Amino acid sequence: MLIPWLCEHDRSPSIFVGTSAGAINAMLFAAVADRRPAEGAEAVLAAWRSLTVHRVFRSPVASVPLKTVPAYARQVLGRGHVTSLLDTSPMRATADELLNPFIPTLRENIHGRKRVVEKLAVVATDDIDRTTVFVDTPDGNKLPPRDPGRAIHYERAKIAPEHVLASSAIPALFPPVKLGEHWYTDGSVRLNVPLKPAIALGATDLVVVATHPATYPEADASAPRTRNVVDGVVTLLESVLADRMVEDMLTLGSMNEAVHASGQRASRRKPHGREISYIFVGPETRHQLGDCAEDVYREHFSGPDALQEPDFALLHRLIGPDQRGVGDLLSYLFFHPAFIDSAIKLGISHATKVTSSRDPWTKGLAGRWTKRPNSRAT
Repeated sequence: MLIPWLCEHDRSPSIFVGTSAGAINAMLFAAVADRRPAEGAEAVLAAWRSLTVHRVFRSPVASVPLKTVPAYARQVLGRGHVTSLLDTSPMRATADELLNPFIPTLRENIHGRKRVVEKLAVVATDDIDRTTVFVDTPDGNKLPPRDPGRAIHYERAKIAPEHVLASSAIPALFPPVKLGEHWYTDGSVRLNVPLKPAIALGATDLVVVATHPATYPEADASAPRTRNVVDGVVTLLESVLADRMVEDMLTLGSMNEAVHASGQRASRRKPHGREISYIFVGPETRHQLGDCAEDVYREHFSGPDALQEPDFALLHRLIGPDQRGVGDLLSYLFFHPAFIDSAIKLGISHATKVTSSRDPWTKGLAGRWTKRPNSRAT
């Protein structure tokens, strides 16, 4: 939906930057950038729809007592370490099967004669507490300098399945991935929406696709409740994944307005900063995706139907079926075609709402002022 719309409006993306699940999308869309937009989008959706929980991790019913618990016992005795709570052995083979067929066209799109993709970047968190941005770009293109203010490091790489696995390795649940001399985990830990790397890599317009809204939720004082473990985990995840993104979006809007004001005052001979047009596509509330996961679970796996997928039933029971936020936690591991398809439809509805507005591009805060861009979107 979004990529075809951009191409129809002569805004074909040339820079793709992603973290966690977004890293998968960034790699796939960069690989199909040479195709007709609708055809390429359908290929990406087909890859997502092929996922199942058993293609990502082994059943916790068997792997936790047989593998995780003994590994923890060895750690207690000082004879090893627990690297993850889930056995993700199938994930590597799945990543190779899904992503390797796209590698030849990806290389051609970035390094071939046509070069329809200027840069592809995948974000991960390394083992020395910094964000590493792996950048696939022709050798003649320089990488941005490191950013000590946000602990962001840029590294040239030929993006492959292992970089995507590193970017989406959920801490504690999935094992870290070793690339070179370092171990890497989910890029969302430090940078859920990589706005700053995208701008540093040369993006003049941004299309931001997120799983959380770009605003803080309104306080609901009418519904006080006792805090529990699930509430605490959900709050922690929101602060890590959503709050920093909101701050970055607010900073982007403030910078644009400051640049706009200085540009109006400056003479034509004085240079000033550049404005970054952007479109934001995401849920209307922080729990919309989680509510979607809960709805799908109730429809497909409640009652006797839970016996069809005991792993989901176990995860749902461990989280607490009556807890607020159960859907939010479930959505991180809900690798089932029914949920994936529902999430895709939800994303399409968000994109449709934004792109059907009179002028979806903005530069200021909360759309206070808009200006149509004159350069390629990313």
